[in-house]
Amino acid sequence: MSTRIYSIFSIAFLFPFLGGCLNEESNEPDPTVEVPATNTAPTISGTPLSVIGVSESYAFTPLASDADGDTLTFSITNRPAWATFNDASGELSGITVAASDWTDIQISVSDGTATASLQPFSIRVVEGNIELATSPPLLNQWEQNAVTYGQVWGAALDPSSGNTASQRLDHQYYDAQWVFQQIGEYVGQAEPWASYASYAERVYRDEHLAPNFNVLGYARFPHGLTNDHLNGGDTTLEQVRLMRDSGAFATIPEFQRGNFYDGYCQSMSREMAYLMHANITAERAGIARIVDSGAPRVAHYLRWMEVHFYQWQQGDYRPGDSVCQNFRFAPFMAGLNLHAIMYFYDWEVANGRDPNAFWDGQYWPSVEAMLVDFLTWMRRDARVVSGSLTGESMWIDSTDGATLRYQDRGTTQNTNPAWDLGNLIAPAYTWMALRGLESGMLSRAEAVDLATAGDDLFEGTVNRAAIQIGGKWFNQSYRWSFDYVRWRAELVALLAE
Repeated sequence: MSTRIYSIFSIAFLFPFLGGCLNEESNEPDPTVEVPATNTAPTISGTPLSVIGVSESYAFTPLASDADGDTLTFSITNRPAWATFNDASGELSGITVAASDWTDIQISVSDGTATASLQPFSIRVVEGNIELATSPPLLNQWEQNAVTYGQVWGAALDPSSGNTASQRLDHQYYDAQWVFQQIGEYVGQAEPWASYASYAERVYRDEHLAPNFNVLGYARFPHGLTNDHLNGGDTTLEQVRLMRDSGAFATIPEFQRGNFYDGYCQSMSREMAYLMHANITAERAGIARIVDSGAPRVAHYLRWMEVHFYQWQQGDYRPGDSVCQNFRFAPFMAGLNLHAIMYFYDWEVANGRDPNAFWDGQYWPSVEAMLVDFLTWMRRDARVVSGSLTGESMWIDSTDGATLRYQDRGTTQNTNPAWDLGNLIAPAYTWMALRGLESGMLSRAEAVDLATAGDDLFEGTVNRAAIQIGGKWFNQSYRWSFDYVRWRAELVALLAE
């Protein structure tokens, strides 16, 4: 009897759980039950004005949308005291009242379920007329140093100088041939600059690269050789192509080896920047753009470069499933990549192509938005992240001008001011000021603010760079600074219109 009662009890207990098996129709969804739709988060974008004068009108409204058509509401944190905020439109507006810096402002949008936010931004209110000096600071000293030390390090490249091939190759680093070509053009004299350029070409092309052009990834310098070819020299078109296609990391699969050698890792940023130059100089020489691993090589480089800038700014060195090694933010490495992207940008525009056509937009909506944001961050917000100087600004202002620290972590020596490297970065600020003002992306105040940062770096480099130490130090001060002087003159003319 007890067994039978137990069995009936068991069946009664299990019946609700057996129902699904005994009646297959119970697996069918109940048509009377509404299944909630999946919500799509709203999107928000826009580039706020970052510099404005005192007693001027400020207005910024972000672009926001929602795929579901939900009603959107906006919110803000760290609103400037002089501004009002419209939570229906997201507009931030007001009349500035005094010179001040307002930082970590963030505008967000919500559909009632999900929220999206702009990157935090700053507004700098400056007093007085927003103007740019007619000439760069210390221009005469920069010009005189180009001639004086150019002659010193040009002569050191002469095979009959008594310097070894290794010593001459060190003096060539950063493309001495290109530097001497630019000096000759700037001063309007063929000699001795053409001879110095030929000495640099000999040690790099004929002694170091020949016969197979096994180019080192960190020493790929194509500009001098390409200019030599285009100007009727003895550099062949095949040698220009080899500067692009030969040696370390020349092909896309070489950036897909994981860890340190992953294209997504900033540890590869220098090699990638030089390859971007080599691909564009090859096109300048008439060689067709190359497709590699399903896309133009330059498209791969641009996609990876965006990730590198994100890693430097956010300190996030784990893109996707990769774990990047040897991570750091070294401003001069960022400078090499800024140079490469701007060179690519101008080349695309000159050829009637959209410079954003290959931009992935994973972190910034456009090349221009990334450049403005990163340059502003590097100047205002970048900090040392480890060591005895943790929390100190990476940007250093002084009575001699400005510079940036060598890198953002490590020993005190590793985070010291890097006065020798400023002109690998200064032209980027001037380029962005000019292009931003030309396109209308930047206001006059914003353009002048960026250009002033470039001036400060240029002044610090001219004052403090140890160009007397060796050719490499000289070349890194001059390889890109001729463009700085030219772009700045164009900016001054544009501001005067």
